Amino acid sequence: MFGYKEKRYGKFLFVVMSILLVALGGGSIFGGVYAILRMSHWAKYVISVVAFIVGVLIISFGIFMFMFSFSLINSWKSVRDGNKSIGTANKNLCEKCGRVIAKGALYCEHCGAKQQLGHGLKKCPVCKTQNSGNAEYCEKCGTKFEE
Repeated sequence: MFGYKEKRYGKFLFVVMSILLVALGGGSIFGGVYAILRMSHWAKYVISVVAFIVGVLIISFGIFMFMFSFSLINSWKSVRDGNKSIGTANKNLCEKCGRVIAKGALYCEHCGAKQQLGHGLKKCPVCKTQNSGNAEYCEKCGTKFEE
């Protein structure tokens, strides 16, 4: 749905938002301290307690977002780099840019580089399954291809 660049910018937005949330929470806590120091009315204690609780919650959410942004970018990198455990079993990596491309693709859809190992398809003599051109064994039955 989104490319790696868009997701990288999304991570940047998460980091900026988390920094702003930590600053907002710090401002709230500072407001509570300011209320205790400058106000003479009894409500200063209520204001300071509420400001402290809100500040701690906002700072906690900001820290959570900051940590979440790094876990997101790591999962996006694993998708880009071809992690087989997350739905890229029928994909290969581009020989030039290293991004995930379709298995047996002749050209990279991201950088346009011609793929040397992906040329042609081999048909298994036993089960008739189409395999990539660089396969040594059939991916369905395991038959070794003759050179």
